[in-house]
Amino acid sequence: MNETILFIISFISGLLLGWLFFAGLWITLKDIGHTRHPVLRILGSLLLRMGLVLAGFYALLQWAGWPHLLVATLGFTLLRLALVHRLRQPGAISSRANKESAT
Repeated sequence: MNETILFIISFISGLLLGWLFFAGLWITLKDIGHTRHPVLRILGSLLLRMGLVLAGFYALLQWAGWPHLLVATLGFTLLRLALVHRLRQPGAISSRANKESAT
């Protein structure tokens, strides 16, 4: 298979692992008020999400090697940055700066 195609597959794998991780985090935080044991829910979710992502990265490392793992990590990180940029509330930074300057 062409090496470029393998790098594209690795990048998409990183995006999918990032989506899995952050979608699980979103669901956990959204439903945290409806559970009797929120700490157990958060810890269970963290262990499950981390286990799945680490298993995915490990499988990719075994399948393709270090360069592809780095490309997948880049995809994971870029997805995180895109989500932070998209979900940031307008004015959140300026209101925080105003509170700090008032004290």
